[in-house]
Order: sequence, then C-alpha cells, then structure tokens
Amino acid sequence: STGTDDFHSCHETEDLEATTPPTQEDNVSALVPVASPPPSLQSAANPALVEHSSSVTPHVGSLLEQTLFFGCGLGTSICYIATLSSLVYFKLLYGADSFVYLNLAVYLPLLPISLAQARWDQYYDVQYQSRRTFLVRGVVGFSLGLVGTVQMIRGHRDPNSGLGNLVVHALLQGTGGAI
Repeated sequence: STGTDDFHSCHETEDLEATTPPTQEDNVSALVPVASPPPSLQSAANPALVEHSSSVTPHVGSLLEQTLFFGCGLGTSICYIATLSSLVYFKLLYGADSFVYLNLAVYLPLLPISLAQARWDQYYDVQYQSRRTFLVRGVVGFSLGLVGTVQMIRGHRDPNSGLGNLVVHALLQGTGGAI
C-alpha cells in the first residue's frame, strides 16, 4: 500500500468515528495531552493532515522499536569503535601511519555507500518492501563487521600479519557499519 492509501483509510476511519457517539474511553483520551509534531513537519498545504497527525498517539510497540533500532545502531558500530579505541596500541605496533590508514579504512566506505543508498534505497524498498531490504542490510552489515573483527583477531595472532591485513579488516568493519 502507498502512503496515499494509508492517508485515505485514516480519514475514512475518522469519518466513521465522527458518526458514532463518543464513549467513556474517548472522553478520557481527550484529557490526555498529545504532543504536536514539530512545525517543520507540519504542512500548511494540507491542514487536515496536520489535524490528524496531532491527534495520533504512538502505538504500543514504539518503545520496543526504539530499543531495537538503538541496538541495531550499537551493533553495527561496536566493531569499528573497538578497533578505533585501540589506535594507541596499533600505533605502537605498526607506527604512526596506522592511525591515518585505520581511520580511512573505517570512515571512507561511508561516502559511496551513503550515495548509493540515497540513489537506490527507495527503489528497492518499493520493489522488495522496506522490511526485507532492512533485514538484508542488517544481515550484510552485521556479517561484514563480525567477519572483519574475527579476522582481525585471528590475523593479529599471526606474526607475519602486517598493517595491510589490519586495514583490510578495518575496511570490512567500516563497510558493515556504513551499510
């Protein structure tokens, strides 16, 4: 369904609610203050939408959803944060240049991935549904971060492993975090 269909179905529900007599639950909900959306989200072109959006209360799952989104953000960034937290150690092990290389490896993937997502996310969301594309991005991102971290730990035990391997593993972590 499109946003337009959701909008019309909400207003059809409002029309039905307008013809039914108010209940005690309606009277109680009228006393509970509801936060209005910020002015930047209000549309002067469509006052009905503004009126409807200010009367909508968050659904029950919103706290769970917020917690899950927080956990996903934390999970996708924890791998490269751990690597960047060890920069002093890597500087002692590989020299001062390791600082620059590791930062580039972690943060450089953000630009092309952000541009690609800005260009194609909406197309793939419509094509395959947002829920599925989010799941694929999550699985790929977590997997790259995990593989980069595990390989970094395993490669670090090898005495022949150098800064190049470390940078490649950090690049996997950065790419996973950017996705």
